[in-house]
Amino acid sequence: MFFARRGYIAVSHDCRGTGGSEPDSWDDYIYESEDRYDRIEWVTRQEWFGGFIGSFGGSYVGQTQWAMALHPAMSCTVTGFSGLDIAFNTAHLYMFLNSYARTIGKGEGKVAAHITDVERLYEDETMSGGFFDESLHGQFYKSLLARFAGLRTPSPSMAKRWLWERYCEMNCAARAEFVKQALGVKQVTSVDVESLPAIFGHRIAHDALSVRHSDPPELCRLLRAPPLLRTGWYDWGLKDVFATWELIRRDAQEHIASRTRMIITPYAHNLPGYHEGIYTCQRASKVDHQPACKIDQGMRGRFLI
Repeated sequence: MFFARRGYIAVSHDCRGTGGSEPDSWDDYIYESEDRYDRIEWVTRQEWFGGFIGSFGGSYVGQTQWAMALHPAMSCTVTGFSGLDIAFNTAHLYMFLNSYARTIGKGEGKVAAHITDVERLYEDETMSGGFFDESLHGQFYKSLLARFAGLRTPSPSMAKRWLWERYCEMNCAARAEFVKQALGVKQVTSVDVESLPAIFGHRIAHDALSVRHSDPPELCRLLRAPPLLRTGWYDWGLKDVFATWELIRRDAQEHIASRTRMIITPYAHNLPGYHEGIYTCQRASKVDHQPACKIDQGMRGRFLI
């Protein structure tokens, strides 16, 4: 209604397998690169299309916008708390990713609870997890060795790089089949996505899967819409947003690079920062059943480039 009152047409698109979209299960990060591009293509064919298309949203919704930005009709994006996975991601989203997989989207094993409530169930597991004991190079799954005989010969690093390049060449349906076969799962959850660095190498984290490309500078040159990058000082992906900003400014087409902007606020991931009243806000929302509570939204702590 905010946009409609100002003369804009607003389109809300549920990811495939979530909300009102078919099918009955959701494959995390798999189909977004095709679906979001197709959505923009659909918009351009509507009689009400006036030539401008902008998008906004944070986290997963931020990631979907990178696919939209590849469409030549896209005007601009406001990508919140998301990047192109340019930086080397050393953080594992242990507690968050397990609860995210259980509460978001359709499919088996989902629970009707808020993600922050389910996170508490994984707190002990998070504190005692063995991520620091992971080996740098594990064994490839037998299913992968059977399908890709070439993985037996190169060094582990070269084999993982080679496999990532093959993955980037696949369409979305083939990627879904690949992940399910490689990990022995029926649907791709956030837990499975976070397991893929064992296959592709630790430099390939979850955000690289939304718009996969084996050459990040070339990916930046393919962008057709300038992004406004929004992030927070306490966000776990802050480093990657910085790296994405630098790469776009350096390697994107000039009319994209020169119009790219970034805003950093005192936020955590999609939420007010740890010193901005987050816990008070959560308690008030649960008690009063309000969608949000008032928090200082002034320019304190903000940084605009």
